[in-house]
Amino acid sequence: MWRRTIMRSIAGALGLFFVSTIAPGDTEAQSGWDSQSYALTFSGGINIPRGELTCRTDHGPSFNLGLETFVSPYLSSVWTGGYHRFGGRDYCGTGDESGLRVWQITWDGRYYLSRRSKRPFLQVGNGYYDLDPGGFEYGFTFGLGWQNVSPWGLTTEWSGAYHLVIEDEYLAQFFTAQLGIGIRL
Repeated sequence: MWRRTIMRSIAGALGLFFVSTIAPGDTEAQSGWDSQSYALTFSGGINIPRGELTCRTDHGPSFNLGLETFVSPYLSSVWTGGYHRFGGRDYCGTGDESGLRVWQITWDGRYYLSRRSKRPFLQVGNGYYDLDPGGFEYGFTFGLGWQNVSPWGLTTEWSGAYHLVIEDEYLAQFFTAQLGIGIRL
């Protein structure tokens, strides 16, 4: 229980940091990025289990659907729905070969390091994960990536994210590597 309290405090502090980077009188920040304030993205890739998950699961596919809202040219908010599947393997002799399915709904803050068409970014967020077998748990994401924006509003991106899901018995940890496409709305 104490881990959950500490992790929520960290997430709150990071959220406050992201919000405080926008000055209230900054008209450029309020107008959005290039007059296109939203983007819809789809990405797919692979999951790599970490920590205690490495004993009972193997890598598997990962898919995300995201809605990004631009707060400034450098900052955005992303709502992400995702599905992650891990194959069942018994690497540690536990007798559990059931695998794992994870549904994700998270809110992330993205900080772009450039305003150019090729834009590296840092990402941090939190949300809920539904683990099967398991339950509905609170978790965090930390990641980075690279986004290419075309003059027509189409985007391609690659990203890597580390997921920490707090369960009662253990900490579910996994890494996702994904390629995605999107469109500015």
